[in-house]
Amino acid sequence: MATPAHTKYYLKSLHEEIDLYDRKLAHMEKYDSFANDAERKASTGKLLTKRETLAKAARQLVEEGIEFKSSDLPRSFRPAEDITEAVPEEAHKEATSTEVTVESVSQAFLSKPIPSPFAGTVLDGSAHVEAYKRNRAKSSSPQA
Repeated sequence: MATPAHTKYYLKSLHEEIDLYDRKLAHMEKYDSFANDAERKASTGKLLTKRETLAKAARQLVEEGIEFKSSDLPRSFRPAEDITEAVPEEAHKEATSTEVTVESVSQAFLSKPIPSPFAGTVLDGSAHVEAYKRNRAKSSSPQA
């Protein structure tokens, strides 16, 4: 079997696999049921061994100087300050005191408006949409 080329794309795929194993481990700890603790430890140990092998390979590629984007890093590799910037302040306070639920984080992100990538360009249609909403509201208001 041929060894994969050591490129930034291979490193990105390693980071994706590591993130996948992180999610598998989190899911197993939260939702999977086992007959006893020995089975849980054995199953967790297998996943941790595979994940650590991938992590070791990724660290080796980084030491060799392979470039990567910080956004491609698995969540477990990111510094703590990057993670706290991604989570709003309310959700971060909940994370430090109690377990964060998916609903609380998603609601915090959904409450903020998402800026358009086309803002200020020819493709920005927000002004047209707002004008349409105003005209629609005028026409649907009851006539006296």
